[in-house]
Amino acid sequence: MSRRKTREPKEETVTLGPAVRDGEQVFGVVHIFASFNDTFIHVTDLSGRETLVRITGGMKVKADRDESSHKAVWSPRGIPRQNFLAWLLVQNRCPTRDRLLGWGLPTDPLCLLCNVAPESRDHIYYQCPYSWSVWTRTANRAGHRPDQDWNREMINMQNLQGPRHLQIIRLLAWQCTLYYIWAERNSRLHRHIFKPPDSIVKQIEATIRSKISALRDRSPRLSSSLFAVWNV
Repeated sequence: MSRRKTREPKEETVTLGPAVRDGEQVFGVVHIFASFNDTFIHVTDLSGRETLVRITGGMKVKADRDESSHKAVWSPRGIPRQNFLAWLLVQNRCPTRDRLLGWGLPTDPLCLLCNVAPESRDHIYYQCPYSWSVWTRTANRAGHRPDQDWNREMINMQNLQGPRHLQIIRLLAWQCTLYYIWAERNSRLHRHIFKPPDSIVKQIEATIRSKISALRDRSPRLSSSLFAVWNV
C-alpha cells in the first residue's frame, strides 16, 4: 500500500511593514500560517480556520467590550483592516515619530506629510494641513462637520446621531481617511512616493463606493440610501 505524503502548513514570520531606515526599524512581528492556495488563515486548532472578520470580531469582544470607542472602531459595516487600524490609532499604538523618539531611537521628528511640525498621532489627525485637507473634503461629502482635534473627533464618532445610513457613511469616511492617510505616510517613509491630497481623496471615494456596491445584494435599501449620500 502506498503512503500519501502530506505537507504540513508552513509557519511564516511577517513584519507589519517594510524595513525602515535611519533608526526607524521597528517591527511588529506576528506568526501566521499560510494555506497552500496563497490565502492567509488563522489556525485555532489542527483543523480549524478563522476569517479576518471573525478574528477582528473576537478582538472587539475581548479588547473593546467596555471601551467608549467600541462603536466608532468596530463598525459592523466597516472594512476589517480599517477597523483594525482605527483600533491601533485609538490605542495610540502606531509607530509615529514621537513614539520612536520616546523609545530612544534616533529619527527625524518632523511629520512625513507636512514636514513642518513634530509627528504624533494627534498631529497627523488632523492638525497636519495635508491630512486636514483630505479629511475636510471627505467629511463634507459624508455630511459631517469635521474637527481638527483628535479627541473631539473621537467623541463625535462615538456619538453619531441621525438616520442609520448617515451614521454608517460617516464612520466609513472617518475610518477610510485614517487608513489612507496612514498608508500615504508609510509610502513616503518606505518608498519615497508622494501623492497629493486629491489622489488620497479619490482613493477614499472609490473604496467607499466599492463597499456600498458590495451591500447591494444583502441590503439593497441600505445600499441605495448610502449611494444617495455619497454620490452627491
